[in-house]
Amino acid sequence: MNIIFLAAPGAGKGTLSDMLKAKYGYNHISAGEVLREEVSSGSELGNEIKAIIDKGMLIDDELMKKLMLKKLSSLDKSKNFIFDGYPRTVVQVNHYKEICKELEIEEAYGIYLYIDKDVAMKRALGRRNCPNCKRGYNIYSDDFKPMVEGICDDCNVELISRNDDNEESFNKRFDTYLKETEPLIKIFDVEGKLVEFDALKNSSKLFSEIEEFLEKNK
Repeated sequence: MNIIFLAAPGAGKGTLSDMLKAKYGYNHISAGEVLREEVSSGSELGNEIKAIIDKGMLIDDELMKKLMLKKLSSLDKSKNFIFDGYPRTVVQVNHYKEICKELEIEEAYGIYLYIDKDVAMKRALGRRNCPNCKRGYNIYSDDFKPMVEGICDDCNVELISRNDDNEESFNKRFDTYLKETEPLIKIFDVEGKLVEFDALKNSSKLFSEIEEFLEKNK
């Protein structure tokens, strides 16, 4: 089953995506990573995206559609997909449906991860990553703390935080989520393709519940 994570920043969709990839071999389509990969490639499309970002402008829906179509076309479509950060607007939902039809990909279930804003902010501000192996940690979570404060367990290098993991940036991202992404929840609900989980639970418990849902709906 293909899935789309519908969740505010800090809800844990990145952690859950990693767990699903490790156990089931999902293709993980992170909109942010796809954008960064394309810019780093130096392609014509990447240069177009870089020019827009450098001007402080947002990537429009048509360009995102072109980018996602290119990315999905390059992947093994015999594996299931996790969509993370796309679609995130009503217009993008329509584009996503067009992409699925063109590539003959089964439309996904929306997995809505509910989380309180204060908890989500604490999680977001506690995130740390290894610049070498990219492993993720969280200084406020017993499950994801590094063994030595500030140091990657695997690489023994200093952990870093994302530039946008600050209170001001988080508030902007959360407000954008409420404005643009929550309407998607209604769309998937009306189509009978929405399932809700409580993201306040620890990741192991939450993953078990998602696994149970996936097993029942193969």
